[in-house]
Amino acid sequence: MRPNDTGTSATGGATSTDDHGRQRIEAAGVRSAQRSSAKDLTALIGTLSEGVLFVDNCGDVLCANQSFCDIFGFDQAPEDLIGTSRIDLKRQAWDRVQDPVGFFEAVESAYRLHSESRCEIVAMVDGRVFERDFVKVEQSSDTFYSWIYRDVTERTAQAEQSRLLLDRERNLRVSTEEQNRALTALNRMRSEFMATLSHELRTPLTSIISFSEILTEEASSLNYEELGFLKIIARNAQKLLDLVTDLLLVTQVDSGVPGIVPELIELTPFVDNALTTFRATASRVGLSLTFTPADDREPILIDPKHFELVIVNLVTNAVKFTPAGGFVSVTTRRGDQCWLIEVADTGIGIPPEEVDLLGNRFYRASNAKRNGVSGTGLGLAITKAVVESHGGTLHIAPRAVGTVVTIAIPDARAHAASPAASGSARISLADQAPVSMTTARESRDTLRR
Repeated sequence: MRPNDTGTSATGGATSTDDHGRQRIEAAGVRSAQRSSAKDLTALIGTLSEGVLFVDNCGDVLCANQSFCDIFGFDQAPEDLIGTSRIDLKRQAWDRVQDPVGFFEAVESAYRLHSESRCEIVAMVDGRVFERDFVKVEQSSDTFYSWIYRDVTERTAQAEQSRLLLDRERNLRVSTEEQNRALTALNRMRSEFMATLSHELRTPLTSIISFSEILTEEASSLNYEELGFLKIIARNAQKLLDLVTDLLLVTQVDSGVPGIVPELIELTPFVDNALTTFRATASRVGLSLTFTPADDREPILIDPKHFELVIVNLVTNAVKFTPAGGFVSVTTRRGDQCWLIEVADTGIGIPPEEVDLLGNRFYRASNAKRNGVSGTGLGLAITKAVVESHGGTLHIAPRAVGTVVTIAIPDARAHAASPAASGSARISLADQAPVSMTTARESRDTLRR
């Protein structure tokens, strides 16, 4: 072996060894500096509630805080994670997230593309939910990246609860709309059926009443018992006709048939005329029926045909529910921009807790049913509808003995200024003329011809 060769070899070997040692020392110094810097940074982020992880270009850990370790269940202290590779982090965190494949695909994509991301949702297996940011950080000539995890479990739960509530509300609204459409269709079918039935029943009932009246007028050949049978037929047929008439009125209220045709009418003679048929009845059953009219003669704007039904219904109830020896009084007077019509009686009264129910269809007071007083529970419902069609109100007040019903109807000037005055009314009595002796005579004359 030649010296030069040996010398050269020795020198070269020493140089190579020195370079390698120097590189190791420099690397150790860099790592020491990095570790020292990382410790400072770890102390800085240690108080944050968010989980924070800083990594270099390769994804190796520069530093982390305790919150990050807690999120992923790492047993090491934050300082002990320094220098951990992303492969080791992946291995330790794999079982902590609900979708590890998707989670780490997003991580690798971020490292590969160096693209920042914000507010990515990460769901953990223990039910917690985090928002994740991936942020590029440049400092002097160094570039590194931070992962930040914010706990949004409560906010997500609230958002989910709100979404469920909105979905439930939306479904309920859709269901309600469907039910309303179905109920509207059923109500229309019911109204059509009731209208058809009522019209079909009115014709034979009218004939029964008419011919009963004819036979009663020409009853010279009938004995007392047979005449009594005729009266029973006529009376019960009239009851049925009254019921059919009420049902038809209710049907018209439901279907919104317009029919209110208001006129300027002097109230005193109008009410007095409506009471004519009751005076004889009240006297016969031992009641005192009085009428106290208002001094004011200013006309009232009402539909006479409809409003007569109001007076008749209220006085009928007062007479029907007042025992012999009692009093029924009707009073009219001016109120504040309105007319007041009051019907008071000393009858059986109304239980106070049932007053608000009396305007409901088919509802009858419990004491009326106990006392065996007949009725359908439609009279007040129809009366209320007529009054409200005139823009008025109906008030029922029980008292120690009996009941007071007060109707308030806007006077002509107030009615003209009210939007309700130009609105369409909702009921019609055009086909509700009661059967009378005139009808009977016309039928009889037709038969004779």
